[in-house]
Amino acid sequence: MTGITNELLAFARGMSARQWAVLERLGDGVWPLSASERSDPELYCLVQRGLAACACMAPPSAGRGLILPMWEATGTGLALLKRRATGVLV
Repeated sequence: MTGITNELLAFARGMSARQWAVLERLGDGVWPLSASERSDPELYCLVQRGLAACACMAPPSAGRGLILPMWEATGTGLALLKRRATGVLV
């Protein structure tokens, strides 16, 4: 899903600096999802709103057999980052 709804735009305008920083980092690739991040409602709402996605997978630097919860920005999250970078999200 890459459609940006009015509801999602309203949410994005109210995002904290911490949420934006995490989403920007997730836009750079796939990262491990720690237990503290998963239990933090401020950060996990990025997944609940569809701006990030999480799944269990083997990180690129891991040895065989190591499966970790990982997360990354979705197409919608990347679209919001692009809007923010160009100044369209005000």
